[in-house]
Amino acid sequence: PVTETSTIKKKISSKELEKLIAAEEETPADNEEPEIDVESKQAESSDKKTEKKLTRKEQKALEKKLAFEKLVAPTAESDQFSISQASTQNRQAQLFETAIDIKIENFSISARGNDLFVNANLNIANGRRYGLVGPNGMGKTTLLKHIANRQLAIPPNIDVLLCEQEVQADEKSALEILLIADVKRVKLLEEQKQLEAQLETSRDNDLQDKLRHVYDELKAINADAAEPKARRILAGLGFTSKMIS
Repeated sequence: PVTETSTIKKKISSKELEKLIAAEEETPADNEEPEIDVESKQAESSDKKTEKKLTRKEQKALEKKLAFEKLVAPTAESDQFSISQASTQNRQAQLFETAIDIKIENFSISARGNDLFVNANLNIANGRRYGLVGPNGMGKTTLLKHIANRQLAIPPNIDVLLCEQEVQADEKSALEILLIADVKRVKLLEEQKQLEAQLETSRDNDLQDKLRHVYDELKAINADAAEPKARRILAGLGFTSKMIS
């Protein structure tokens, strides 16, 4: 016996075919996935990889490099003064980090359009004491203030502290006079003392926030190291331990 298999085909009209096609186009496929911004994903991935690659040592080196570039920026302006100094190459930047001498080349400082220094060079050797001599109004104090504020390229491991010209003779030691010359530190310590006294009788959140901010500011300027720093400066100027205290 022979078994025959027959296929029954149903005829579909053209209208029914169009409806089926339209319905298929409107229905999303099961495996269809939302569009992904490939470029942004790659950028995020690249950023994450870069962050992972930077070790703590490399991050610290990068921060030092950025700080140095800020110091040797071609021009810098304050309220009354404009400053320019020569740019420095990468090799010089590395030497700058560990320098014990101050060497600034081709710097200019002007005040309200009047030139005080034009393409000047400054060399201060470690271990030597210098006196800055000149007529009033020639820029002596201005130069010292720019050095103290590190608006000129001063190596980061060199301590700088500026005392005002007029020092009142009293019972204060040389160390105390030098410490009170750091006006910002003195102001923050006084504010800290006042806030701590107020918090002894109050738990006001605003006072606590202010005190935390003062702590952060003191930490940022390394206030705890102020006295050892002042002692080093005085010793460098030839003060004995007895004279310092």
